[in-house]
Order: sequence, then structure tokens, then C-alpha cells
Amino acid sequence: MMGWLLLFSGSAYAAGVSRLWRHAGHAGAGLSRWRAVSFAAALLTVGIALESPVDAWADLLFSAHMTQHELLMLIAAPLAALGRPGLAWLWLLPAPGRIRAGDMIRRLRPWWHRATHPAMVFALHAAVVWGAHLPWLFVAALQNEYVHGVQHFLLFASAALFWWALVEGRYGRLGYGAAVLFVFGTSLHTGLLGAGFTFAPRVVYQPYAERAAALRVDPLEDQQLAGLIMWIPAGAVFLLTGLGLFAAWLGASERRADLNGRGLGRMSLVVLSVGISGLLLNATPAPTRVSITVAGTISSDQSRGINLSAQEATTVAALIGSEVVVDTKFPTVPAALAGVIAGRDARRAVLPKATPIIWLGSIPAPRTSCDFSIAHPSTPKGAVLWDATLVKFGAAQLNERFRRKFDGVMTPDAWTGWFAVKALTETLLPAPADRCRDITARRFDGHKGTALRFDRATGALLHPTYLVTHERGQRVVTEIR
Repeated sequence: MMGWLLLFSGSAYAAGVSRLWRHAGHAGAGLSRWRAVSFAAALLTVGIALESPVDAWADLLFSAHMTQHELLMLIAAPLAALGRPGLAWLWLLPAPGRIRAGDMIRRLRPWWHRATHPAMVFALHAAVVWGAHLPWLFVAALQNEYVHGVQHFLLFASAALFWWALVEGRYGRLGYGAAVLFVFGTSLHTGLLGAGFTFAPRVVYQPYAERAAALRVDPLEDQQLAGLIMWIPAGAVFLLTGLGLFAAWLGASERRADLNGRGLGRMSLVVLSVGISGLLLNATPAPTRVSITVAGTISSDQSRGINLSAQEATTVAALIGSEVVVDTKFPTVPAALAGVIAGRDARRAVLPKATPIIWLGSIPAPRTSCDFSIAHPSTPKGAVLWDATLVKFGAAQLNERFRRKFDGVMTPDAWTGWFAVKALTETLLPAPADRCRDITARRFDGHKGTALRFDRATGALLHPTYLVTHERGQRVVTEIR
């Protein structure tokens, strides 16, 4: 049964990934090759744990059963989380189904973020681990295959959710330090459970006393070995993970320290306009291409922020059979205007009236109902829109993604370019009826701890800014709302 389930899961994953890569035009787009390899390794590990001689020995020896659990929780679960199977399986659906699923995911996202808060998944995984080893439940699993299957599923699922929250989820709301805390907390409570088995004066699970004795194995020694397997290898995995996160935490602190004395450079005036191909003249359910056209003079940091955000938006667009492209090949377009790509083969088109325009510099007031601005005259003097020392609300992870891609720090210029693309793509990908009105109705996550929105009257982005001061040689960032 399990073998067929693994085969089905792997085939569905491969089919979804293949379809995604064919649509994107090349392998690795939307879902990296290493993620596909990671999921394949996860399935292989599950197969070793549940469809190999390990499973047969797990019925006879507690130490083999504990090995089985550790394979599921410490190897298969994180590999599966890194593989992003949900994205691959979503691509098995036809385009209309993906659109509906994408809309549902967006509606459920706030609830999912709450449910996958690090404290929640930490408590859930701890409850499952300790509950699964309660004597009466563990013995029931040994005596009933269905209970045994549920036990394995809960251990694997709770572990996968735990690893996902640390690696892929929103733990950035609390920073790297929180991730280190939860990893070491998990290491502590699982280590205590393993130590309990190691030093217990008698056999905890009576069925193993009889089965081990039949194999001429000392049941108490078998239990001690099981406890050591849960205690030492698991502790080593958690220790290495925690040290890795701690090193990233220190690295982020060092990079923030390197920023002392840096100021906010002059922000160039730029306009980002967005066109939708295949949607302006017909009622297709979603755009086939969101084309972001950059006009005017932009800084190198703004260009990098735009590039990073467009790359991140590509994965979201792939869910609904769309794509995101950035066009900067309009050197003759004045700074206040922009061109729009109306189709895959079109060269240039007239800017539609329903195209939102986001200015990355201060403007006195929006000239039309489709003009919006990120920097606005109401921004306090001396305040900055972003700082590379920010760590909460996903800021540390955004800064880290920027650093890895460009080997530099994310400046306020870079953040404005990143956020402008994010706001435009999140507004236009669902293909609303009135895009200019819709952008003011939306709330955006700019990794600042509060939902960001554009004011209907002024078109200005309402969001926290930061005042950077230096006290006793230390850089101090104060939030201004």
C-alpha cells in the first residue's frame, strides 16, 4: 500500500514539475532542480523507512522502530518541505483549476500564517512526538496497522510542518534568533524523551520485551539503544541546524554593523507601468503576461530591487499560467511616461488608461486615478523607507535574499523597486475588473509588520518609515508611523 502511495506521489510530482517547466520554457523555472531532487530524496527516505527491512525489524525491536521514526522526522520531513510538493501538484490542474486554487490560497493565506506561527508548529510537533510515545498509544500502534499508519503520518506531517515553518515559512517575523530558539527547544524536549528511554530501569513497552527476548536480545538494552538513537543523532541534527541559523544570525548582525555611517542616497524619479497581454481586449480568466515597463532614470539599487521582486513574482504567476517580465528597453520614453507590451510579439503599444503607475520618487499629487507613489511629501524629513538592519516580520529574510543574489545590502532604493513590482504583480495577476481601483483596495506585505496600502485620495503608500541615528557609535533605527 505504502509503495503504491509513494509511486503515485512521485509520479504526480514529476508530472506537475514537468508541466511547470514546459510552460516556463526551461527547467528550473518556478521550482529549482535542487528542490525536485530534494523531494525525490524524501520519497526515497520514506521508502527506506516503511518499505524496506527496517519496517520488518521495527515490529520486533524498539531500536529499529525508533530508527524508523527518526528517518521520517529528521531526514524525509525536511527534504519534503524543501521540495515544495504543493506547487508541483497544483500544476496537475488545468489553468482554470489553478486560478481557482490560487484565489483560494490567497484567501486562506492570513489563516495559514497564523496556524504556522513558529510557536504553534513547535507546540504541535512536541505534542505529537510525546503523545505518540505514550505507552497505551504506542502499544496500540504495535497491535493495529491502521493506528500504526496514523502514528507515522502524524510524526511525518508535524515534522514537515515544523521544518517548513523554519525554512520556508514566516518565522522571519521573529528573526533568526527565534528559529534558533525553536530548534534548540525541539532538541531539548526530544533529547529528554530519548534520555528517559535510555535510563529507564525497566522496559516501557511490554510487547517489545517479549519480541526482543524471542530474538535473544536483551529488551532493556534494546530500549537503551532506542533512547540513544532518539537522543544523540537527533540532537546532532538539531545542533547543526541551530548552529547554521545562529551563524546566519551573526552574519546578519555583522552586515548591519557594516552599515554604520551609510545614508540614504538620492532617489531617482521612475515610473513603473504594467500592461496585460491577452486581457485588455478579451475576457480571459487571467493574463498570459504581466509586463512591467520601467521608464526614466533609476539607480542601480532600484534596478536590483525590481529584478529580485520580478523573479519572486514569477513563481506566483506560474500558478495561474502567467508570467512576469520586466522591460527597460525604452530609452526614449520620458521619465513620466511608459510603454506597454500588449502581446508576446508586439513591440510597443499605447499606455492603457487602466494601467496603474507607481512612482518611486516624491510627486506633488497623482495626476490621474492610476498614479501612485511610494515616497511622498508627507514622509518625515530625514526618514528612510528601509534599512538593512531590520530583522522582524520577514525583513531579515528579504535582506538575506537580496544579499545572496547581488552580494550587497538592500538599500531604501532597492526596497522601493522591490515593493513596486510586488504591488503591481499582486494587483494585476488576479486580473480584476478595475485595476486602478483594486490596487487601493488591497493590502500588501512589505515586511514592515503592518499591512501596507495606497491612499485613495493622494495615491501615496501608507507605511512605516525609519529614522536612523547614531548613539555611542551604534546605529539605532527607530520606526516612525
